[in-house]
Amino acid sequence: MRLKSYRLDGNGKLIRLPEPPRHPNEREVVSSEEIFQIIWSLHCELGHAGKNRMFPVIGDRYYGITREEVRICIGTLEGSRRRVNRYFAVVCRSCG
Repeated sequence: MRLKSYRLDGNGKLIRLPEPPRHPNEREVVSSEEIFQIIWSLHCELGHAGKNRMFPVIGDRYYGITREEVRICIGTLEGSRRRVNRYFAVVCRSCG
């Protein structure tokens, strides 16, 4: 890890600097504790998108979330939706 590839923003968050051409924007570095919440929030923000639609957006905004983590989280969310549809609908109404 090269330290010059990162910076701290005004809120104390670690930011990964751009790596053109693949990642032209700065991306927030996430901790393992934040991963599920970020995936859940983005899943709701994108209209309950699946992993294939979500991963490019995650890659543009965040650093440190793998495809496997997205697959596991979305699989958990979708599995819960199939098993307990009424509960999932109530939870998703709260996300907008």
